[in-house]
Amino acid sequence: MNGLVEMCLKSELRNDKDVDFYLKTVGECILAILAFPPEYGWLLWFVFSIMITNFVWIFWQEVIKDPFVCSLPWLPETKGVAVRKAIFLMALPGQLFLGVVVAVKTHSWLGALGIVPITILIGYFTAKRVSLKL
Repeated sequence: MNGLVEMCLKSELRNDKDVDFYLKTVGECILAILAFPPEYGWLLWFVFSIMITNFVWIFWQEVIKDPFVCSLPWLPETKGVAVRKAIFLMALPGQLFLGVVVAVKTHSWLGALGIVPITILIGYFTAKRVSLKL
């Protein structure tokens, strides 16, 4: 399972087009958060966190259909656990960065302290929900 997760992460990090798309998406989300009033910041962060998770799921679909990955005998249970872990790990940096932007914009230092555990929980549950699409 960890081998499949590692293969997915390495494949995506070496693909300049996907990394560029991910960074542009996070950047556009940051601009949207900054453009809206601070009262909507946390709501936008939640919505964009789900959106980033869904984008990462598309990246997973590309990796899992790669001929090399398909040539290896992965069990369906292994793929299910690996997709959850890979999506969670790939989406987490963008979600954390968006959360920090919202916390700085709203001057909510209590929110800034709570953003890490909340982001991990939201990231885990959205990755779990998205992985059920398999």
